[in-house]
Amino acid sequence: MTPNRCARNPLTIELGSASVNVESRSSALVPLTVVSSDTNPLCPTRHVSLASQADATFQRTMQFTTAMFDVPPGGRVAVAAQLSAQSVLLPGLYNVSFITGDDGNTHSALLSVNVWLDPCEYRNVYFRFLCPTTQDNTTAAEFTCTTLVLNNDKWNCPTFNFSLPPVVLSAPQYFTARWSTSTLTLFPRLYERPSLEVIQTAPFAGQLTITASVYSTAFVMEHNATKEARVQVGSCVRGQPTLSLYSPASSTIHYGGTTTFRLALEPDDNVICSSSVTYTITLLPTTASFVVSAPATLSVTPYAPATFDVTFTSQADVDENVTFTVVATNEELLFRAETEVRVLVHGPCKLRPPTITPLTPLFLTAVAGPASHGTYFLNVTNNDLLACPQTTFAVTTTSFNVLGVTTSPSVSTLPLAAGASALLSVSVSVAENTQPPMSFAVVLQLSDLAAVQQQVAHATTAQMTYTLDCHQPKPPTNVTATQFTPRFSLHTAVRLRWYACATPVDCCAPAAYDVYDAETGHLIGETTSREFTHEGLREGHTYSYAVRVRDSIGALSPDDTCSHVLAVTAEAPDLTAFGLLVGLCVGLSLVVAVFASIAVLIVVCVVVRRRQGRRQVQPHDETRAVRATRKHNSNNAPAVTQSVTEAYVPLDERQRGES
Repeated sequence: MTPNRCARNPLTIELGSASVNVESRSSALVPLTVVSSDTNPLCPTRHVSLASQADATFQRTMQFTTAMFDVPPGGRVAVAAQLSAQSVLLPGLYNVSFITGDDGNTHSALLSVNVWLDPCEYRNVYFRFLCPTTQDNTTAAEFTCTTLVLNNDKWNCPTFNFSLPPVVLSAPQYFTARWSTSTLTLFPRLYERPSLEVIQTAPFAGQLTITASVYSTAFVMEHNATKEARVQVGSCVRGQPTLSLYSPASSTIHYGGTTTFRLALEPDDNVICSSSVTYTITLLPTTASFVVSAPATLSVTPYAPATFDVTFTSQADVDENVTFTVVATNEELLFRAETEVRVLVHGPCKLRPPTITPLTPLFLTAVAGPASHGTYFLNVTNNDLLACPQTTFAVTTTSFNVLGVTTSPSVSTLPLAAGASALLSVSVSVAENTQPPMSFAVVLQLSDLAAVQQQVAHATTAQMTYTLDCHQPKPPTNVTATQFTPRFSLHTAVRLRWYACATPVDCCAPAAYDVYDAETGHLIGETTSREFTHEGLREGHTYSYAVRVRDSIGALSPDDTCSHVLAVTAEAPDLTAFGLLVGLCVGLSLVVAVFASIAVLIVVCVVVRRRQGRRQVQPHDETRAVRATRKHNSNNAPAVTQSVTEAYVPLDERQRGES
């Protein structure tokens, strides 16, 4: 049985796909179907509307093939919707809802839209940094640098944040700088104009270099850029110039000769200065002996040393050594710079005595023997003026006829030009049978025979000393050591004994013996006998001794042999004698203490005895004696009184009376 009453059911929307892909700035067709759930054929056809709703960030243009249509009971109507993403710049997922209904009954379906873009292309950021070129203020300069930062990426790239770090100043102790903003957010193809404010904090004059940078916080290399600007700050400040030499400070010329000195005048102006300064060049002192050529004025620009030449020409027929002062002055600025040059002039030829300079010591010592010889090396200089011709000197040596001694120079004649030098040697030989020790003088003489004929002093001499010594003494042999403990000592000692070696020459006989510490080389002591005692040894310590012979002239025997070196390890000291000494001292101390106690006791007894004998009569005893005297006041009273009184007289007083 068919019901005669329609029961309406909700409409539903079926999507052909739950998601759709669409490229940015393009569109896509979305198929959907509206389905009626009415099952009663008596239900009327439904007039349906279709609408859409999207996320707020999804700017779209939605078009349907039909927005109003009829749906019969149980019917299905296919509809197509055109989805456009013309304004979507960022890729991502977006939601779109389709809504249908009639008479207040609605139904919606959700569609996920995936928007994708063309590949992003990062490009170098455009960074412009401009500052004023000059700031004519030396106390409180303040200026602003303008910048422009442009995100030059392709339009479909994301937005980036840019950072402006603190700038780098070449003179941070004089300036500070701060940005108007430290971060920038830029879409592709957009720009901003941050500014940089620079403030001077202390007086400054010169060039200030400012280095500014910008970089992306996402660490994109194309977004990093650095620019540099230079600002001339302050006014022109000029300082004292410096006059220096580009050539040696002295020169030697002959009569009529010419010499030139090159000098440079260096200004001390700052970079703000641009104009040149003119200086006046003068030379002091002025002399008629020279003709001087130098510029009268010199123009100098900042940071550009100006060079000039000063030429001297000798005019006087004399030897001169003149020091000139070159002066550069600017009267307007009160600047003055100066330096000195020295000119030495050699006049006509003048002969001067040559000079002999020793290259080796003038005192030589040799050991007597079959090959006793020595050599002196000397340098000879001809001190004649340069105008003089070459001189040939005769070279002779003498030892004042000392027997067995032969002297000979390396050359017999020595040609030398004026001012030149040459090496000369003198050999000395001593015969084998010459008895040492001996010392003699060797004289070298240079003479110019032509000058002697002209009665001109053109010669010189040099004296050297040669000493013939005997053989070096030989070291001692058979060095022995004996340890013992000295009387009343807490340490051991060692006694060294040795034999002296025979020497070939009597003058080298041993005069003394030196005892050394073989390990450190320190001198322990010396002796003239063939034995030595070293006291105060530490137990268990090893001592190494070396004995060297010293002859009458102070020569020592060699220390490179082992026959005269001895090592000794100190033993424990023998304390028997020391113990006896301690016991004897203790016994004597006890005896002295006993005798002292007896003497003190005797003295105390004597003192006490004397005090007891001197004791006075008591008062009541004296009263009794007086009463007895009064009672027997008769003819024999004196005798009785005397006897009674005597009974009370102290014993010591009685003894003194009897005596």
